[in-house]
Amino acid sequence: AIVKDAEAYLTEWLDYNLLALEFENVYLYDNSDNFDLETWYNNTRSHPVYSRVHIEHKSGKYLDDEEIYVQNWAYTDCIMRFGQGYRRDKNSKYEEVWKDSPQHDYMVLIDFDEYIVFQQEEDQDSDQQQGTDKYKLATTTPATRINTIHDLLNTYLVPYGGALSINWVLMGTANKTLYSPLPVLKRFQYREDAKPHSTVKTIVKSNDFVSSRNPHAVKLVKDKQVHDTLYPGNVAKLSPKGASNSNRPDAVVLLYHYRYMSDKEYFNRRCFRGEADENEEKGSACLEGKGKATTNEKFIARPGEVFDDKAWKFLTSKVSKYQVYDSDEWQDLTR
Repeated sequence: AIVKDAEAYLTEWLDYNLLALEFENVYLYDNSDNFDLETWYNNTRSHPVYSRVHIEHKSGKYLDDEEIYVQNWAYTDCIMRFGQGYRRDKNSKYEEVWKDSPQHDYMVLIDFDEYIVFQQEEDQDSDQQQGTDKYKLATTTPATRINTIHDLLNTYLVPYGGALSINWVLMGTANKTLYSPLPVLKRFQYREDAKPHSTVKTIVKSNDFVSSRNPHAVKLVKDKQVHDTLYPGNVAKLSPKGASNSNRPDAVVLLYHYRYMSDKEYFNRRCFRGEADENEEKGSACLEGKGKATTNEKFIARPGEVFDDKAWKFLTSKVSKYQVYDSDEWQDLTR
C-alpha cells in the first residue's frame, strides 16, 4: 500500500490484514514529505505483530522528474523486490538478485482505505450462494469456508496463476460529519448500493507479474490471465485498461473501499491535503466556488443506502480486542 496522512487508521488496517486475514507481511510506501512513519517503524522492529510491516519512504506524486505516478511505481517496486527477489540499484534498475528477499509467492495491491471482506455468512447454505439478482451471478461455495487470505488464494488463484481481481464496494459516510477515534469498520457500515462497483483491485502471483498498468491492474507474462471469483478458474471481463470487471461477482469476496469516511475527513483528504494516488487538478477542483466538497459532482460524499457490517463482524470475531467498541461505553457522538 502507498500511504499518506494515514496514521489515525493504520493500526486497525494492519490488524485486519495481519491478524484477521492472516497475511504474512505488509509492505507500505510512505508518501509523506518527511517520512512521517519512520519513528513508528523503528519502534516496532521487535513487536510481535507490527515487526511484520516493512516501510519504504517515497514522497511526491511522480517518480523523480518522470511522468510516472508514484503509486504505480510503488506497486511494481514492491513486487519486483519482495516478490520476485530483485535488488534495486541507485538508478532504480532491477538487475541483481537479492538473496535475502522474502520472495512472496502472491501479493495484494490495495491501500489503507480498502478492506478484503468475505461474503459468506455463518448461517449461509454451504451448497450454493446466489449473487445479486440483477446480475444473476451464481457460484459454487468452496467445501471449506473461506476464512483467511490463504483460503481465498488456494481456491481461486493458486491452481491457475496470473492474477485475481476483486470488485469494489463503495462504503458511505453513514451521515457522519466529523472524525471520531473509533475504528473505521465500526463507524461506517452503510454501502452505497447492494450491487458491487465495476472497479477492481488485484492480487497477483509474483512470478507472473510484469508491471503495474495502473493502480487497479497489472501486466502479466504471456499466456497468464486475470481471474475472478464467479467460479474457480473463471476469466474476468476486464475493461481495456484493466481497471474494471463487468462480471461483478459478489458471492465470495468484495473489496470494501472506505472512500469518504466522514464528511470532514473526506474533504480534508481529497480536497485539502490531496491523496497519494490523485493529481493536483482533482484536488483543486474541490476548492472551487465556496470551498466545499460538493462543488463538483464526482466529489460528493454519499451516506450509503444498504446496511452492511460484515467487515466489522469479521474483525471482531478474529481480533478480540476490538469487541470492546461494541459496548455502550464507546459511542460515536460526533454526527
